[in-house]
Amino acid sequence: MYVPEHFRLEDRAEIAALVAANAFAMLVTAGEGGVPVATHLPLMLDGPLDGGRLLGHFARPNPQGAHADGRPALAIFAAEHAYVSPLWYPSFRETRRQVPTWNYRAVHLTGHLEPLTDPADVARMMEGFAAMFEVEGGWTPAATDPDYYSRLLRGIVPFALRIERVEAKAKLGQNKSAEDRAAVNARLPELASPGPGKGA
Repeated sequence: MYVPEHFRLEDRAEIAALVAANAFAMLVTAGEGGVPVATHLPLMLDGPLDGGRLLGHFARPNPQGAHADGRPALAIFAAEHAYVSPLWYPSFRETRRQVPTWNYRAVHLTGHLEPLTDPADVARMMEGFAAMFEVEGGWTPAATDPDYYSRLLRGIVPFALRIERVEAKAKLGQNKSAEDRAAVNARLPELASPGPGKGA
């Protein structure tokens, strides 16, 4: 990921929190002939960012499940993002020297993909996902008929991505003046990941 120094996010606690809060990620690997293959799926951080793992699972019919064979993989986590109009900058009214841009935060975690074969790890992963996404007192794996649940588990390919590289970017107008940044920040609460035409 291209990360200019002034947009680089280094704080490991902040990066881990961003990953946890935006767990529905994109996992990219290289398929036959080097063609990129991607799956959108939830991923769970297991351990610290440095030297830890991401846990997840493919549906067994997904051809990307065969890529959990030690090959390189990239997990992409996209957080909040917003279109920024040049009209929002006070300096534009004086100079007309601003253009549209996009503010966002994102994390790329790179490593090698391997099968998750320990039943205890798989159980912990599934329980962890339930804890992440269910409301308090909500569904847990233990609430499901054991035979039915075991049958469904046979329909997935659990995997772990061993994290070897951490890249995080917070492009939030750090290269703009304090006045311009404040003006944009005042508008951002109105922008919840807007679609085309909704930011102006």
